[in-house]
Amino acid sequence: MNTWIFQGNPTKFNVDDYLLENDYIWWSIRQEHLVSDINLGDEVFIWRSDGANKGSGGAVA
Repeated sequence: MNTWIFQGNPTKFNVDDYLLENDYIWWSIRQEHLVSDINLGDEVFIWRSDGANKGSGGAVA
């Protein structure tokens, strides 16, 4: 089992509302070379970057 951190930038994507409104989370992976390493059952954390609000970033899910 692997552990992953997926990042969302709130200036480009409303991370908080997306997490609140969806039972299942779908995230795009820009590092295509890692896609085959990600499996069901892996541990995942969602990191919200600061965006325009300095000091607001951190793991949110």
